[in-house]
Amino acid sequence: SHTRVVAGLQDEGAGSYNVDGIKTNKNGVFEMSFTIPQDTVFTTAGRKLVTTNVVNPTQALEFEIIPKLTVIKLSTTKLQVRGIGFAPGQPDQKIHVGSTSAGENISAGLYGSFLKEVAFPDIPAGDYQVSIDDGFGESVRAENLVSVTGTANITNVQPKSGPVGTLVTVDASGFAPEEKVNSTFGNMQLPIVQTNEQGQISFSFTVDQQMGRDTEIRLTAVQTSLRNTTANFKITGQLTLVSTISGPKGTSSTIKGNGYAQNEKVQVYFGDLNLTRDAGV
Repeated sequence: SHTRVVAGLQDEGAGSYNVDGIKTNKNGVFEMSFTIPQDTVFTTAGRKLVTTNVVNPTQALEFEIIPKLTVIKLSTTKLQVRGIGFAPGQPDQKIHVGSTSAGENISAGLYGSFLKEVAFPDIPAGDYQVSIDDGFGESVRAENLVSVTGTANITNVQPKSGPVGTLVTVDASGFAPEEKVNSTFGNMQLPIVQTNEQGQISFSFTVDQQMGRDTEIRLTAVQTSLRNTTANFKITGQLTLVSTISGPKGTSSTIKGNGYAQNEKVQVYFGDLNLTRDAGV
């Protein structure tokens, strides 16, 4: 009883580290804790021996340092990744956001740690696990997920202009996988559409009767309005009705049109004859 016990760590080829001692109680029992010193060989991956000055080294207990990865989202485009407990010079691997690799290969320094900034890869919006191979075939995963806002983008509008009644096809990407997206065309509410597993959508709609102009197509994620994108389709004017298409001289005929701008001056011709003089519609 009351024996002074000094505990320590041993690493083959790297020496040992001792912590402050403690005395046993009257029954020869002791309990103590200590912190592994930072920036030493004892923070590198692998098994260490926990020893005391009163125990034969062959009776020492093993303590294994395992790699740990933490991640902080610095901005919508950058991550900060920190690794500790890796083997020096390892893992020599790229960070993975989900299943997509990002940045250059990363290796730990002499004491098994690294701190790097990594740009987000081009992936759909969503929550992702960040991981890295430890250099020996085992995946090391960060405890927290990172949220990718995504940059929604209308990639194609076809055609880009036309009269009322035109069938328009819209393609977009950068949304979350299989998320619902609100869509509008000017003051026209379009049906909600759902993206595929890559965060892409493709849908068509028919231009309704609105004023002629560059009319906005807007897509907004139902989950968050931060994911949105716009493009324009130009509605052009057209004649929609000539009530009488034949008859003798003096026959009355009504002409209608749509898709023109509000208060636009429209000239209507019959052959070379101007039937209107700056008529407002």
